[in-house]
Amino acid sequence: METLSGVHHFYLGIVLTLLGFMLLWAPRNWMAVAGIVICVMGLIIMADDIFQHAMERFYMAGYDSPLKKVYLACGQVCPLIGKITVFFDNLFRGKNPLS
Repeated sequence: METLSGVHHFYLGIVLTLLGFMLLWAPRNWMAVAGIVICVMGLIIMADDIFQHAMERFYMAGYDSPLKKVYLACGQVCPLIGKITVFFDNLFRGKNPLS
């Protein structure tokens, strides 16, 4: 079974969900609406990752969900996504996340 160190775009979903949730208490209404949208996007990304790893585990080894393909393409273009992945991989593996 997958471990926390094996799920990658789930991390991005966590960050987006938390950011969106924090925006719900923003002083401007448009920021709260943006928070809802960002939070829902994060939840969809996390659900996609859970689905992908369930498919890999129980049905088809090597299954790549459509969002994983987008995530990998974006990771090549935006180094920040790769840095977030490395940070959380180290964190969940018990290593120093800042190294």
